[in-house]
Amino acid sequence: MTTDQAEFDVVVVGSGAAGMTAALTAAHQGLRVVVIEKTGRFGGSTARSGGGLWVPGNEVLRRAKVTDTPEQARTYLAHVAGDCVPAARQQALLEHGPAMVSFVRASTPVNFAWVPGYADYYPEAPGGLAAGRSIEPVPLDGRVLGAELAHLNPPYLPAPDGVTITQGDYRWLSLGPRHPRAIFATVKVAGRMARTRLLGQRVLSLGQALAAGLRAGLLAKQVPVWLDTPMTGLHTDDGRVTGVAVLRDGQPALIRADRGVVLAAGGFERNAPMPSPCRPGPTSASPSAACPAASWSTALHSAS
Repeated sequence: MTTDQAEFDVVVVGSGAAGMTAALTAAHQGLRVVVIEKTGRFGGSTARSGGGLWVPGNEVLRRAKVTDTPEQARTYLAHVAGDCVPAARQQALLEHGPAMVSFVRASTPVNFAWVPGYADYYPEAPGGLAAGRSIEPVPLDGRVLGAELAHLNPPYLPAPDGVTITQGDYRWLSLGPRHPRAIFATVKVAGRMARTRLLGQRVLSLGQALAAGLRAGLLAKQVPVWLDTPMTGLHTDDGRVTGVAVLRDGQPALIRADRGVVLAAGGFERNAPMPSPCRPGPTSASPSAACPAASWSTALHSAS
């Protein structure tokens, strides 16, 4: 029994990159949207990650003149995804992914750069590229979020205060003094740190930059993100999902969704009992770098 109700066109469950991008898209279409997040911070596993995107054929890669073809990308994706991912879903990524990257760049402060030399995970596989197809967020001044910056989920491995490292930097820094580019990368990071401190910036990189930039885009669209609002179940009418049951301030509530509910609350990273044909075994959630809250299906099962 709910004690309160709210109504939107779309309810998005989860405040990682997928959820916030979905919410931004719905808001762009003129819909009333709310994002709910069960923890007290937004960003999910995205904010803890390297923030890299593997989206072949996007405008950032084209601008960097990365040599690739749709056939190569399709061959590679089919090889590494195999039967775990339906062919239609693979095709959707290849067909619509580039437009998604363009939309995020146009609708948020997030920009991306190619990470040269960051190879595909299996560059020797059919269609793989040793030069890599990965793009990463360009460092972003977190002050664009104002007070909301305090609610950003912290990174998995925090850097010293004022130090901002990108994937491109890390690739060379990991080589230490054995390579001249490592020295250049060290100077680059040090210069960025000095500039950051001089200007009083709060420069974010990796997944922190991606999550913060998407949240800034939602702020510009006046899309609320309700923290500390765990979903406890789906609300249905005549077999159709019409909202979500949640806890707000510890009290049961119902959020109605006239147009739909988007479940973007993570996967099975922290849900050891959840079976998956794509998970190697035996394994456990203990070494996962994912957000500790990425176990929504367990919570739903318990609630039901």
